Amino acid sequence: MVDAGTINDQEFIIRHEVFASFASKSKISVYFNLGEAKMAIKISRVIAIWMIVGSILQCQGNFPGYVVLAAIPDTPEQNIVVMGSFEVSAIAPVLAEFTNQTGITTTFQKETDLSTYLLNCAAAKNCPDVAIGLSPNLMIQLAQQGIITPLDALLPSFDTHYGATWRKIGSVGTTLFGLPVNVSSKSMVFYRPQSFADIGATTPSNWTGMLNLADSFVAHGLPPFSIGAESGAASGWPLTDIFENLLVRVGGPDIHRKLVDHDISWTHPIVIETMQYFNDIVGQNNYLTGGISAVRTTFFGDALTNLFNNPPTGAMYFGANWIGAYLDPSAIPLVDYNYFEFPEINHTWGKPIVGGAEIGVLFSASSSVQSFMQFLATPEGSTIWVTSLDGHISPNKGVLLTEYTDPVDRLVAQQLANTNEFLFDLDDQLPSELQTYIWGKLMDFVDHPDQVLTILGGIEIVATTLQGPPYQVFLPTIRK
Repeated sequence: MVDAGTINDQEFIIRHEVFASFASKSKISVYFNLGEAKMAIKISRVIAIWMIVGSILQCQGNFPGYVVLAAIPDTPEQNIVVMGSFEVSAIAPVLAEFTNQTGITTTFQKETDLSTYLLNCAAAKNCPDVAIGLSPNLMIQLAQQGIITPLDALLPSFDTHYGATWRKIGSVGTTLFGLPVNVSSKSMVFYRPQSFADIGATTPSNWTGMLNLADSFVAHGLPPFSIGAESGAASGWPLTDIFENLLVRVGGPDIHRKLVDHDISWTHPIVIETMQYFNDIVGQNNYLTGGISAVRTTFFGDALTNLFNNPPTGAMYFGANWIGAYLDPSAIPLVDYNYFEFPEINHTWGKPIVGGAEIGVLFSASSSVQSFMQFLATPEGSTIWVTSLDGHISPNKGVLLTEYTDPVDRLVAQQLANTNEFLFDLDDQLPSELQTYIWGKLMDFVDHPDQVLTILGGIEIVATTLQGPPYQVFLPTIRK
């Protein structure tokens, strides 16, 4: 117990070089008695927390080389406004535990159109303290407005708990602005283990193996791929997930990023080659449940359940980790259904993960708000979210895999936490008009693969109109 109440003006002085050395080696808890206020904090985190709850002044004159930290006031901390597009029930346990530990209250505000609200909140003077659920593009736009707070100094342990790819996802340039709190993988191929056992098959690791497996299923009378592109006004989006996984495996992650920014043309040779790999799957009638014509009309959720019909009408399904919501609740993970990673095409690029990420940002620099973001970034805060919300996957490496009750989520969490390359969904980063145009054109490609150059040329025209011309324009070439 350190009694800070005897220090004049409720200030205590710590020799910061000594304290930093001690903090890096110790896990001891220290209690500071500030009259009515008491706070327990682990010494290994105390510097970061004090930077939040106190005003830090580098002393001159009487105290050269020391840091003066204003003591924690005896008055209650302010209420924090947290905004997201999800229901409060999705975050309530996290907010409750933060309040329990700090005494700081929170108010959750749901905003369905989060992007529009946040892009205009500065002018309207009604920004929340914290917003969660942002895409990387929205985070970048807010950082360019100068209305969100950098997190590097606030989260000194970020690189301990998060891989380098997550720093990249949360950064604008070299500055960290966003904390990835919930992530997903779309680089998954679901299958029914019994269907594989019936033909003596094992999961493939590369594209050649995938096509050989497909031929084996055809030989046994079962269409290897069940693909559905129908999703109402958003029909076509499931095809983009297949396209993007092929793209990063054919040309690498930088090609993906350049296409997002339209730094290369949609008629770039790598894009053409990617479409030819795409045609390996969708260009053969006997490869597809219901044939080629069924892709456009089959609801994407129904395409998954085709694997579990009696008898099955498909063997494999390209999807995301959340697609399990469309399965029979009685289905047992790893027994009734399982998945393997989207296969490798070019060994140079391996198996990058394409998926989604929900990012948290700060609009306020107040001590209370900063302490909330610190809490979210800890393994403890991340674990509460994982254990209280089914399907929530944290990229925080400090979350124990045993905390995931679903074994498929557990495997996906391990891959996401340790991946060297994560890429945010390509079409979700494009202007909405271009995004929906691509959805439609990928369905056209399924129906008319011989028109690939015309289809990509049309996408390029729309992309140029909405994003400006690419730095380089390539004449298309066809893979021999």
